[in-house]
Formats: sequence, C-alpha cells, structure tokens
Amino acid sequence: METARSRQPEPDGRNELGRLRDEIDEVDNQIISLLGRRMDLVKQVGEYKRDNNIPPLDSNRWQEVLDSRLSQARSLGLDEGFVGEIYERIHDQALEIEEGTKGIQ
Repeated sequence: METARSRQPEPDGRNELGRLRDEIDEVDNQIISLLGRRMDLVKQVGEYKRDNNIPPLDSNRWQEVLDSRLSQARSLGLDEGFVGEIYERIHDQALEIEEGTKGIQ
C-alpha cells in the first residue's frame, strides 16, 4: 500500500517506490534469462549423457550442488529453506530436460 510519502516525487521527478520496482523488474528479467541459459546447458549435458550412456541423475553431483547453493544462501543471509525449494524445482526441471534428450538423436 502506497502512502502519501511514497508517492511524492523525488527531486529528479521519480518516486523511490517506482525506482525500486524498476530495479526489481530488472533483476527478475536477469533471473529469467539466467534460467533460460541454465536450461540450455542442461540440455547439452543431457545430450552428452545420452551419447555416453550416463544416467540423467547423479545423486552425488546433485548433493554437492545443493550443499554449495545452500552454503552460498547462508553466507548471504537468505532463508535456506526458500533457496532449497527453488533449487529442488530447478533440479526437477533439469532432470525432465535430461530425460527428454534420451530418445533424441
């Protein structure tokens, strides 16, 4: 909810709330772009695994990745449960992509 104070323009004509929302939008755009890039790489990994008869799931690698990301989250003061949930979904999607490359030649 905007208050009268948050709607008042700053000297440059922009209000602080609008500026902050613009920054959030930019970060969100970067997140989506990076997810797209990540999934492109996952597809390449899936193709490599298919060509070399390697199963999509490498439990040891997944645990290393998750531990690393949770450690990074901790160091940034982020909620580990929140970051863990995000990475579980990313991992689920990555496995679907890798498994989908099995039949593609």
